[in-house]
Amino acid sequence: MTQEQILISPLDTETEPEALPAKPRRRGRRQALTVASVLLAVLGGVVAGSGTASAQTVPGACSALCNQRPSWVAEADWDAGVEAANWWANNNIDQTQVVWSGIRSYYRITSSHFGWPGQRQGGHWFGFREGSHDQFVYYGGVYNDWNGMISNIEHARGVSGSRAYSSAGHTTAPYVEYDISYYGQPNSQRNALRLVRNPNSGNVYLTTDHYQTFTFLGHF
Repeated sequence: MTQEQILISPLDTETEPEALPAKPRRRGRRQALTVASVLLAVLGGVVAGSGTASAQTVPGACSALCNQRPSWVAEADWDAGVEAANWWANNNIDQTQVVWSGIRSYYRITSSHFGWPGQRQGGHWFGFREGSHDQFVYYGGVYNDWNGMISNIEHARGVSGSRAYSSAGHTTAPYVEYDISYYGQPNSQRNALRLVRNPNSGNVYLTTDHYQTFTFLGHF
């Protein structure tokens, strides 16, 4: 087991509801999505259109060190994580525009030079335009690194303690969590793929198993 593949302990207090694991379709690192894949939630048989959260990819979004896929991460998951990170790095929330679904409206995410929406806006579903259809994506806002898993990797990468810390020390963690997949409807059953980013350092981590393990993805 490597330094960047650390198992989380039972003390983790992440309160996000458990999601059904679902592997997204393999995506090219620079290929924009054109057709949503279909996610079938096993319990209840709910069907929702889904795909990687990437309407368009801006070359060079990974601004510094971009990691190579380690052997323990599936190629499809790695490609989906890179594509989603490129998308989040170049999109943000426009609170002057909304997307309607049923009788509810959701703020729209649009292309922006100032990507990676922050902690305060998290914990909600947002809409964005994918081709000729509205899609919906969720991001959770603050990620409390209670066990210091990401902080330990950050420290090993040379990030100072004042820029990489966890909520275990009763301080507010800087980390922000983002979904990798998008869906045809808000409030869909989400899969286990997530990105977690330290905005202080710009380092992004991929988890394919709902925060059980983390792998350094790159600097965005």
